[in-house]
Amino acid sequence: MEKPLLIAYQQWFFFAKKKIIENRVTFFEKQKRESTMLCAINQYGKRFIASQAVKQEIYFCPGCRLPVILKQGKQVRAHFAHKKSSVCQVFSEAESEEHVFLKEVFYQWLKKFAEQVEIEPYLSELAQRPDLLSENFAFEIQCSPLAYSRFIERTTNYQRKQFTVWWILSSSLINKKLLAGPKLSQLVKGACRYDEQRHVHFWAVDRHTGKLYLYHELTLSVAQEISYRVMEWSFYTCSLTKILTNQLVSDTQIVASRAKKEIYQELDWQLRRKQDALLQVQEFCYMRGKHLLYLSSWIYQQSAFFFFFGTNVLVYRVLFEETLQEKRLLHYLCWREKLEDVAPEWLFPLISKEQMYWRFFEECCDLWKKKVDN
Repeated sequence: MEKPLLIAYQQWFFFAKKKIIENRVTFFEKQKRESTMLCAINQYGKRFIASQAVKQEIYFCPGCRLPVILKQGKQVRAHFAHKKSSVCQVFSEAESEEHVFLKEVFYQWLKKFAEQVEIEPYLSELAQRPDLLSENFAFEIQCSPLAYSRFIERTTNYQRKQFTVWWILSSSLINKKLLAGPKLSQLVKGACRYDEQRHVHFWAVDRHTGKLYLYHELTLSVAQEISYRVMEWSFYTCSLTKILTNQLVSDTQIVASRAKKEIYQELDWQLRRKQDALLQVQEFCYMRGKHLLYLSSWIYQQSAFFFFFGTNVLVYRVLFEETLQEKRLLHYLCWREKLEDVAPEWLFPLISKEQMYWRFFEECCDLWKKKVDN
């Protein structure tokens, strides 16, 4: 082949290959952006799952009632999609392939154990649709970052209508070092629940391992070091609702425990480095004629409530002691009233704020009693 022809062929081959790659990227980006749904209705209002639907039928969006297209194929997971001209507000959010996959997994998981379940039902009284609805259980499988304000809005809407909402976070949203980082995200905090057996906990899922995870007994030290335990269940192995409601316990347990430093030493270290949170506590103490490092010894005892209150644990204990000194008979409401001026926003919508303050009050009472007894 002559040199000019060879160069022309090489240029043609390069641009052809580039065009193929661009088309492939455009295809996958379109799939990623496209608003998808796994459920649609026929002309009689009967609901159909995309994986069980047939091309010959005509299907409609359960939200806007406009016709939708059934998409199936080797490269595409079965789903319904609006036509380009659609202005549907109910099914307008684009979903990742991971989200679509996990919704179908949880749907089939619930169905396997004879649970009544709907996929993507539209709740008109809330103007929102959970991923799954099983009686009064609303399931939200979160695979992408979500604004905290939007998370709170959706959660409070469910609670207002007496739904129990289960937020299940994709493992991609959780720091692989878990939680070894200095902070938990607001979304992870918001998804936390509390009960007597599992204490502070949240749920996560990993499509690659095919497992549901329970991170439980979460605690936080004054140094922001997180300790927790993990249980795991493979998909479809037992009833999902029994797992969530603590009727089934996994044999597999993983423990991530970190040695807790002495509180006094940690406070001294952080003050020397002028940590903002500690400087605020020091200012609070200074306004009361006190110094953070010269408080009553019981105030420096470990607490199960650093997870909720952070360094405000120290502030609340100082106020507890002040309340005791002002009143011979300590009353919870007197102490609680003092906290109103210093308590920050509560970031745990699935956990009762007053229940945690009451438990912290009981912890203070126990520590104070030990101090007096000694």
